[in-house]
Amino acid sequence: MARIELLLEEDVDVIVHMAWYETSDFWTLANYRRLPKPRLTREIERVYQAGKQFRYIITKAWTPYVPDLLDMGLTA
Repeated sequence: MARIELLLEEDVDVIVHMAWYETSDFWTLANYRRLPKPRLTREIERVYQAGKQFRYIITKAWTPYVPDLLDMGLTA
């Protein structure tokens, strides 16, 4: 969150979160929901609250997370 606050202070247009190790290759759905999802939800909410865009880069093994990604406010 501190990194996001610093970036927002600099008035960036977009915050990019690279989720290379947040895929279902590394996390079960239950553990994803328990560990990364709450933190990620806080980040997304803060960025949207500031009126900025949030980009989440996850390139493979993400389909089990689709309902969670939508729930967090991410769209394609």
